[in-house]
Amino acid sequence: MFCAWKRRCARTVLLGLSFFSPLSPCPLFGTVTLQIPDVNLPDGKVEFRPGICDSAAAPASLPQQMPQFTTSNYTVVVDLGNTTHGSYGYFIYPVYVRPNSGNGQSCGFRVQVVPSGTFVDKVVDVSFHVGEGAQLEDGVIRIPLYNIVYSRSLLQGHPGAKLSPVSLSGATMLDITLSNTLPDLTIGLYPDVTVSPGHQSYWQDNPQAAVRLPRSGSRVLDGGQIVDGAVVLSLRPNPWHALGASIFPLAPDQPHENLTLYVNYDTPGGIPGTLEIPVAIRFRPSFWSLILSVLAGAVVGSLLAQLIKKGNGDGIKWYKAFAVALLASGIAEVLGIIMVYGGSEFRLFGFELDPYQLLPVAAVGALVGLVGFKNADDFVKIFQKP
Repeated sequence: MFCAWKRRCARTVLLGLSFFSPLSPCPLFGTVTLQIPDVNLPDGKVEFRPGICDSAAAPASLPQQMPQFTTSNYTVVVDLGNTTHGSYGYFIYPVYVRPNSGNGQSCGFRVQVVPSGTFVDKVVDVSFHVGEGAQLEDGVIRIPLYNIVYSRSLLQGHPGAKLSPVSLSGATMLDITLSNTLPDLTIGLYPDVTVSPGHQSYWQDNPQAAVRLPRSGSRVLDGGQIVDGAVVLSLRPNPWHALGASIFPLAPDQPHENLTLYVNYDTPGGIPGTLEIPVAIRFRPSFWSLILSVLAGAVVGSLLAQLIKKGNGDGIKWYKAFAVALLASGIAEVLGIIMVYGGSEFRLFGFELDPYQLLPVAAVGALVGLVGFKNADDFVKIFQKP
């Protein structure tokens, strides 16, 4: 029985020696430690949980362009190209630590990065402590910090005008401006842009949009970059349905149709997002349609004026009144288009009118034909405020 006890003791001693043997793959001493203090921001906070050293995760070589910092004995490298984000509100940054002597232990850390608050993605100087045991060395590395919830959109966009004019004849191309609100991070744009019309029947073909950046083949906005025409919107209205929507007069600041563009984007390593861009549409008939409308109104107005004046016994030759009404209404319409195009108001008898809508244009012709003129002063007075 004593011998059996001695044999058990011997086996225990042998197991203990094998555990402390240098051939063991899991050494007890000399393990590299990485510590990263939390970063406090004006509108949020970022916590870092480095985990433990994994010697098997350290690759043989790393690109030089990765963010890195060298202390007295170690080089710390952050692999931004392989950052991932989990479904529970955190990111994983691969971080590698290598001894400068080349003889020590290399480590790979899967650093769990937990953001909170509403800060937008930004590049920040992050401090760290690295070393073995109690001998830790300090360093600072500049890396991007990503968030899940933002106080504002990272990408902004808008059309070139508050009310975008779209011709009822043929296709119209509208340029959409995009701006990167991040000063030191790029934003990648997805090629497909979704367009949602307010009224599908107004369009002959479904509205299309595509990313068109100045650099051929590029879909990246640099930090703080603003690009006019970054997205091109192609529109081809259904002439009759769109004409039915635009023939009745609206207030000068009211649209005939509203479109919504959905632009997908992300920051490299960050959370993908979608920017919604509202586009207010104002349908415009062709120039010749406007001229025909104003001439038709002039005919009606001049004939009505002749009936009224003949009843008073002071009628004039109908063809003279008709010619004057046609010429005067045409001049009034052209002047109205020029004034509105230049940013001014077009007023007739004290009322503001839109020279790009068919019914107001016909009313212009009818009123001009109805008034009649004896001299140029009579014509000028119709544009003055009461």
